[in-house]
Amino acid sequence: MDEIIKAIKSQKQFYKNKDGSFKEDTDGNKQPKPPLKESTLKTYSANFKKVAGSKSLTDLSWLKDIDAIKEQLKDLSKNTQKNYYNVIVVVLQATGQEPELIPKYIALRDELYKVYDDQNKTGIISDKQAPNFVTKEAFDKMVNTVSQQVKTLELKSKNKTNKEEKNLFQLLIILKFYQIYPLRNELATIKKISEVDFKKLPDDDKGNYLIVGDDNRRMKLSLGDFKTATSYGTNELPVGVVLKRLLNTWLTKFNPDNENVFVQTNGEQLTKNNLTKMLTRASIKYMDGKKISTTMIRKIYASDLFAEKNQKQKKVAKMMGHSADTQNKVYVKVAQKDQE
Repeated sequence: MDEIIKAIKSQKQFYKNKDGSFKEDTDGNKQPKPPLKESTLKTYSANFKKVAGSKSLTDLSWLKDIDAIKEQLKDLSKNTQKNYYNVIVVVLQATGQEPELIPKYIALRDELYKVYDDQNKTGIISDKQAPNFVTKEAFDKMVNTVSQQVKTLELKSKNKTNKEEKNLFQLLIILKFYQIYPLRNELATIKKISEVDFKKLPDDDKGNYLIVGDDNRRMKLSLGDFKTATSYGTNELPVGVVLKRLLNTWLTKFNPDNENVFVQTNGEQLTKNNLTKMLTRASIKYMDGKKISTTMIRKIYASDLFAEKNQKQKKVAKMMGHSADTQNKVYVKVAQKDQE
């Protein structure tokens, strides 16, 4: 797999317009994309290994059996299938093997993307996701239940805690973060760093950090390595009083000598996959068998704020004879503020 990743890294990528043509700069040259992030490369590696299973990673002729690949992936969600077909395309393009297969896998990927996009446009939760969809109120109830358990066990004042109690305290902090900030699973990768050391980092350091002041009273998140960071840049988020108290206890009592804020039982950094499993186990336990992922939390959070408004806007837009997108661009305006 190392040779495949090396080939992917060496392949130049360029921005494209919606019609498929390349975007050009003022001199007429194609606009290059920045190098792929390590997290993206790790995802490609993991996904292609899952597709390959025990098959060869040097001779990719087994990808000729497209029907077998479709059969292998058919029970996965449409979005997951799309991701697997995409990594097949990426690998074939990078390695130069079986070039005649590339348009066939692109067609499969793009068909699933259309299904995914059309489903999202409806504003209605999909049949597959519906059993695990809950209200923000139900999610908050789970967080409060875990918080109450931590208080009952008096973990903050205990001299000794066992593995289960430590994991419970870490779970509470993670749930509190998602209650306030519906991030993706990059929360698993944040590292603790002082304000002084953070300022010394090179400008091109795009990691994820919990920045802690010298007195431990000032804290904020600086997120530079996430899915859409290339488009939106570093995301800085303040850490409120409740989270600061929990983090101070966690970092001084439970996890004092580790730069990784969230950890596995062996002290190594929590992985994104670990985080997903942690949230799934917690939601199964505290929400009657529901399976809540970071993606579902993001949908729960946004739906609580905007779902009713969006449905109302669609009805008004239809009555006015245009799309909701046109309504936002042309008709929805904010009054000018008084100029001082």
